[in-house]
Amino acid sequence: MFIGCYRRVRRDIDSGAFYTTLCCRATQRACQTWGTSHSACIISTVQSMRVTLIGCGYVGLVTGACLAEIGHEVLCTDIDESKINSLKKGQVPFFEPHLEEMVGRGLEAGRLMFTTDAGEAVRHGDVIFICVNTPPLPSGDADLTAVDNVARLIAAESRSPKLVVEKSTVPVRTGQQLQRALGVYNQKAEVRFQVASNPEFLREGTAIADFLHPHRIVVGIESPEAESTLREVYRPLLEGRFPCTIHQSCPPAPSVAFVVT
Repeated sequence: MFIGCYRRVRRDIDSGAFYTTLCCRATQRACQTWGTSHSACIISTVQSMRVTLIGCGYVGLVTGACLAEIGHEVLCTDIDESKINSLKKGQVPFFEPHLEEMVGRGLEAGRLMFTTDAGEAVRHGDVIFICVNTPPLPSGDADLTAVDNVARLIAAESRSPKLVVEKSTVPVRTGQQLQRALGVYNQKAEVRFQVASNPEFLREGTAIADFLHPHRIVVGIESPEAESTLREVYRPLLEGRFPCTIHQSCPPAPSVAFVVT
């Protein structure tokens, strides 16, 4: 019998694995209160990854907070200094149910961080999600200037191989343009980049639930290595091995489809 909510977190220095003793979903909310006894707990083992989010708008912030929630080490960056300063204090610039609480938990646990130093953010992540704005041009085409600027930044600041994931709303074949840009701007032979796309299916008002309980996760990849890396990023969702903090009891759901295109 466990009294209250007993959680044990430690890092395995050799493997980088993140071990967490987590209460079962059915009693997740109840066992957050000390003094409530329960006897159903599960052990979840999550491979913690270093992830960077470039752009702290709606998609970037929701994605970063949720990835930290499922156990990854997430560093988010944005050019808006006032926004970053507010986020460091746990103040979210827009309303989305459960998001502010999730950001607060990530900050407190040290798994969610914010910075205006884009170079630091690039160097932090083995996986980098691009979540910048791509507004329409007068012609109706998407303005990819911000994506090109991010490619230049990543190429200049990287000191190790990176998987660069395009999550902004972009036209077809933008991934190929991003790969070419990274190749043009990269001046370091020892640094190799892979590119993938991972479109978002988040609805305002239910974005957290949509992320944590997706029907499918769609990725566009060019190599088995990139697919394997993205599977690791999303493995807690694919296998249901994470503490759902937004439902008292999560209803049974079909297996999450990992769709590779």
